[in-house]
Amino acid sequence: MPVSAAALQAHLLDTPSGPVEWFGQGAAAEPARGSLVLLHGIQSTAASWFGVAGHLDAARALIVPNLRGRGRSHRPATMAGYGLAGFADDLAAILAMAPKPITLAGWSMGVLVTLATFDRHGLDGVSQIVLASGTARPGGEAVWFRASTPEELVTEAQARAARLRLSEAADPLAVAGAWLSVRDCNLESVLPRIGVPTLVLHGESDDECPVSHGRRLAALIPGARFEPWEGAGHHLMAHDPQRLARTLLRPCAAEFPATIVASK
Repeated sequence: MPVSAAALQAHLLDTPSGPVEWFGQGAAAEPARGSLVLLHGIQSTAASWFGVAGHLDAARALIVPNLRGRGRSHRPATMAGYGLAGFADDLAAILAMAPKPITLAGWSMGVLVTLATFDRHGLDGVSQIVLASGTARPGGEAVWFRASTPEELVTEAQARAARLRLSEAADPLAVAGAWLSVRDCNLESVLPRIGVPTLVLHGESDDECPVSHGRRLAALIPGARFEPWEGAGHHLMAHDPQRLARTLLRPCAAEFPATIVASK
């Protein structure tokens, strides 16, 4: 039976930094079957995954967090509070309470947060990873924002939210702080140490993070599988939520040779 996006319930998780809001379904889930943890991007919120949630199997626990600067999650007062280390701490707290085994899916900046969490805390309990529309090395070709000041970033962020069809957006301070934190980072050294099955998804028409970045992620993660999506841009959840849900539910532990899979 699929999850109803309207039935997702909001919860608050207390962490050392402050509360982190997350959404999940009710009593229908079977914790023994593990969980799906779905991570949003730099400007979006948990709501970016709600369309996909309507196509997911309710038998597994579904956890869709709002990282800091979104919804009822805590809001640091300065841009420095929205660095990758802070987002990684938020995600680590979510993973610690999620039923195991965990399928962890990160989209866009969610890929960087996943990698930073692995580097900072490890990913105990995560049995497979899905990295969508992401990179380990922003800047250069993978540029989500071109403005350099907080004021300019706010204006640019508003236009980007409309272009990507985001139903909700993060606080402008959170967006500015996150971009200033990640634009020059390089987490490629993390990739060869990932030891769980990993699927890399990327739209072939992504104009914010070229498909070459997805190919490089897959090339540097041992045994990772790369799946390009023909005709898709950056926002895979909006492009085809049903296909993305099917992909997340696909058992992958036994089907991960180092290969490239043609888009379907």
